[in-house]
Amino acid sequence: MRNNLHIVRQATASTLILIVLLSLIGAVGCKFDDPEALQKAKEKFSVREFTTYDCDVRTARGRRASGRHKIFLVKENMSRTDLLSMARLLHKAYPDTSFDFFDDESQVSEYAEWSVQNGCSGDLFRGSPLKSYIYKHRVAEVTVQNDVNRNKKWFLVYDDRSKREEL
Repeated sequence: MRNNLHIVRQATASTLILIVLLSLIGAVGCKFDDPEALQKAKEKFSVREFTTYDCDVRTARGRRASGRHKIFLVKENMSRTDLLSMARLLHKAYPDTSFDFFDDESQVSEYAEWSVQNGCSGDLFRGSPLKSYIYKHRVAEVTVQNDVNRNKKWFLVYDDRSKREEL
């Protein structure tokens, strides 16, 4: 009986150590949302969050990837400087989330539905019945790409595809 009690104590101590280690590893490797950055973006740029959804996509190499996606409504005719500043603030608020920025909300709900049904890939929208709406009102997107070393890099991509800026 005494041996069994010793084994239980040892197992309990080992379990506690493991839990503490996993907690520390999780805390160090975790990115936290920054609510102050979100508030700054809302105040400075009058940006409004429209919806959030999760995506499940296949990468170009056939790998499965998933992620969170948000759609924001922005003022019409925002300058690129303001778009970039706003995107950086929102990226601080939601560091592991992709975004679309629209300047008109008339068909954003349909866009979100289409996006989820078609793998959340911007390239698929070429065949969308919302094509003209998307080209006219989606101002930019924040998207992640891996570099040659498989490090994630986040970019603001303007919808005319003329330029992308690292966040």
